Amino acid sequence: MDGLAWHAPNEPPIASIGFWSVDVATKRITLDPTMSVYFGVSAEQGALGIEPERVLPRVHPDDRQKAMSVLLDTIETGMPYFLIYRLEHGPRHYTPVRAIGRRFLDDAGAPSHVAGILIEDRGGMPLPWEVEVVEGLMAVLGLSRLGDDPMLTRLIEATLLHAGRSMAKKMGPSTF
Repeated sequence: MDGLAWHAPNEPPIASIGFWSVDVATKRITLDPTMSVYFGVSAEQGALGIEPERVLPRVHPDDRQKAMSVLLDTIETGMPYFLIYRLEHGPRHYTPVRAIGRRFLDDAGAPSHVAGILIEDRGGMPLPWEVEVVEGLMAVLGLSRLGDDPMLTRLIEATLLHAGRSMAKKMGPSTF
């Protein structure tokens, strides 16, 4: 045990950042290799996308309805996805995690996917600086939508995209 959370040999500890995406049309969930480990699927399956029915069993039963409700609300309203829930990470061991994401639109302006990151919720312990930046930007993005300035919203979205790309570069090549 490394002090973070249970993990099998050759599996990353859950404090690692992982990326996820939900295709609005197909409802398939795409996971990066780290996330695939947490949700019990191969990296290849995660990259191709899996059905929600394969992901939900890893979410604590008391948190499943809220996770789906917040996701559907994000798709409908465009407000940021933010949820702390418990993820099974080992036999009958649940670890609090923090999911942060946002909705993206296609060229016609219709919701196309929701994408984000998942990290361990450290319960008041300092988070990696990248996560602090993303969380702050997500909060500001929600507030920017209350105003009349679309440029402010686009600027924040561009900054989020840049921050996400910087984080992804540190993780190495993707299997997506």
